[in-house]
Amino acid sequence: MSYLALDFNQSIPQALQHIPALPPPDGVTPNFVDPPTRSTLLVTVISVLFGLMFIFYLSRVYMKLMIIGEMTLDDLTCTIGLVGAIAYYTGVVVGATRGPIGKHQWDVPRSEEMNMNSIFPLWIRVVVTGPTYLLFKATLFIMYLKIFKPMRWVRVSVYIGLVLLCLFYVPVMVVQFYFATPRPHETWTAHFMSPMQQKTGILLISLPTVGLAFDVYLLLLPMAAISQVQLPPKRKLGVMMIFLSGIL
Repeated sequence: MSYLALDFNQSIPQALQHIPALPPPDGVTPNFVDPPTRSTLLVTVISVLFGLMFIFYLSRVYMKLMIIGEMTLDDLTCTIGLVGAIAYYTGVVVGATRGPIGKHQWDVPRSEEMNMNSIFPLWIRVVVTGPTYLLFKATLFIMYLKIFKPMRWVRVSVYIGLVLLCLFYVPVMVVQFYFATPRPHETWTAHFMSPMQQKTGILLISLPTVGLAFDVYLLLLPMAAISQVQLPPKRKLGVMMIFLSGIL
């Protein structure tokens, strides 16, 4: 029987236990018993990166509260963005430790893909990705507005960037939530199998693509501004390197 076929003489839950989430490559047999997984590696890497991010955030808060003595709008957007990052991190960890993340899709039976340990973490990741991207990128734009305030063209560029940012991410956030969330008459499993849920994948592809364009814009904007500042070449290069560290 084809891996995509479904014998409707069986109960659907029982049948789904023997059907892989995706067809395996030629010559590969699905392993539903003890499949190889990279979930431990994934959780380790993302936990280390999340820990570093949290340390940087705490350093920022300490500097703003204890040294500068003032919290501003970019601190608010950064903090709310951190909440989104925590939610995304939680979704990945739950999906990796209790769900199918980290396994080959042909080693994951459809029944496992359709349980709540898989569906709900996926919903969290889908829903929070857009707002988190929006808030973190807005944080940088607002910070540039303060740093380069005397330069009119930078202010205009920041406002243009913020408008474009909102014009893209806000509609995507609304549409993603609408597509990913079950209707009152639906179960989570039924909605997961619906065509509407599949549309979220198309939108998710656009997020990193457009996000990369904004990242390049955010990287080039301070470089252009610093190049016009009257500083010794070595000091100017040092300031540029600080902003270029954002690539990491």
